[in-house]
Amino acid sequence: MNTSNKIQLPNTSKKVSGDPTIKTGTNYTIFDPSARPDKFFKPSLIGAKLLKGRKKIIIWDPHFSPDKDHEFFSFVDQEDAHIEILTTFNNNNGICKSQVETLADNICEVLNKNIETYTLLMQGIKYDEMTDLRSYRIFLWHDRFMILDDDFYLMGTSMSSQLTGNKLFGIYKVEDPTDKDIIGELYQKYSQFSQNKKNGFTLKRE
Repeated sequence: MNTSNKIQLPNTSKKVSGDPTIKTGTNYTIFDPSARPDKFFKPSLIGAKLLKGRKKIIIWDPHFSPDKDHEFFSFVDQEDAHIEILTTFNNNNGICKSQVETLADNICEVLNKNIETYTLLMQGIKYDEMTDLRSYRIFLWHDRFMILDDDFYLMGTSMSSQLTGNKLFGIYKVEDPTDKDIIGELYQKYSQFSQNKKNGFTLKRE
């Protein structure tokens, strides 16, 4: 095979804090477990570490682990932090409403170790193709987002996978104002769905 015309990609990324598994460019940070020199599992916390120093934290993630994801919030260190989580649930097959409530309680336990005052708003949308939300294609909701103060991020995997998974993924910082508007508008749209008692619920912890 002729490889003389093979495209040569520039390598301008930088390793983070000497960790060979994490490389960062201008707007993109990637976790590559294959670069680890040993075979021992070490979770990637590149998403969780972004929570340090933030007062407004919004996480829009359709998948979560009620027994694990609370550890993601151990990096929250600002008093009067306002945290919103938008996720999905299904009482018939999958994560149920009570597990979302368990996640909220577990997050509060973690937050109480680091700060005294905060607001946590949990928002759930029923994940069911046969509900009235079918026209909004909730069952095809895939991407994960974080809005931290005025910074917007697209996450390649969920909170639970960042804590327990061992697969390559990246986090992209969205900077274009139009792109940020699109994400913000869609978040508000689905956040309003959670307030519909038929297909969603909200709960607040302080």
